[in-house]
Amino acid sequence: MTKKENEEKKTSGRGGARPGSGSKPGVPRGPYKAQDEVYSHKLNVAITEADYEALTALANEQGVRVSEILRQAIAEYIKKSAKKTCKKS
Repeated sequence: MTKKENEEKKTSGRGGARPGSGSKPGVPRGPYKAQDEVYSHKLNVAITEADYEALTALANEQGVRVSEILRQAIAEYIKKSAKKTCKKS
């Protein structure tokens, strides 16, 4: 490769846009962005096959993803825990 070819080849990134790479403006990416809320943390949790099947069935009934069922359960748990904490004070 000549010096000129080498200089021409030096570009930032991987040589330009690839089909399907990046996100489109105004389109939410994945389950981490909702219309009014942005989810900034991810959490990996190991559960049993039976629990996953039950969560999947609930999600299918409600027309949502399993992650949404888990978010709802976490929010309810936090609200209940906060109420118990306030009563103790």
